[in-house]
Amino acid sequence: MSSDAVFLVIARLVPCALVACTLGGCTEDWDFTFGDPPPITCGGDECDVATELCCVDEMGENPSCRASCEAPGFTIACSQPAHCPGEACCASTTDFDGSACKVSCMGTDADVCSGTENTCEEGLTCAPNDGGGGVFVCIE
Repeated sequence: MSSDAVFLVIARLVPCALVACTLGGCTEDWDFTFGDPPPITCGGDECDVATELCCVDEMGENPSCRASCEAPGFTIACSQPAHCPGEACCASTTDFDGSACKVSCMGTDADVCSGTENTCEEGLTCAPNDGGGGVFVCIE
């Protein structure tokens, strides 16, 4: 098998973003990070994404790392884009109901950003979420 044939087989098995610079033509701008994902920021703590969730109460306050979250509280499943490879980390900017990885943020949802660096689209700023939960979101 030629090296070109091997490359094409590999290219079909890995996401477009990983081969875009070699093959060209891909438009996805995914941020793939290899290795362990960064911890989820949870108030003043950091939750281990492999074993913990960040839980907040029904008011979006009192964050803590736990094995599971219980109603009437909410789960912060992501606190930065790196937690959602190939998807968006979204949080509501009105009534906080946690954060989650979704295909895209729509309606009152906004992209969650890290707070330490502006990962927002041009024209948007990374700022604390007025909807609560202690996460940062991209706003105008």
